Amino acid sequence: MKLYQFSSQQKLPISIDEAWKFLTDANNLKLLTPPELEMKVQYGTERGMYPGQLIEYSVKPLPYYRTNWVTHITQVKEREFFVDEQMYRSDMQRGIISIL
Repeated sequence: MKLYQFSSQQKLPISIDEAWKFLTDANNLKLLTPPELEMKVQYGTERGMYPGQLIEYSVKPLPYYRTNWVTHITQVKEREFFVDEQMYRSDMQRGIISIL
């Protein structure tokens, strides 16, 4: 199995509180997703982010084809970072979002 790593940093002209509020609201992912993918949040966003949280999304990458994936939030340190694992069929991706 091959492992890949991608790392990036971005400075935002907003406060840590504003960044945290935006990044930890899974519904905001729709704002960052191209509209033609028709992204929908299926469940899991009823309350704030917490370890153990499961969030299911669906997207339509091709006409007449919709697919789902699940995000599992494994770690959260308030106003510092969260770790999410993206589960799609047999693939898994792990993302770490940190607020510096």
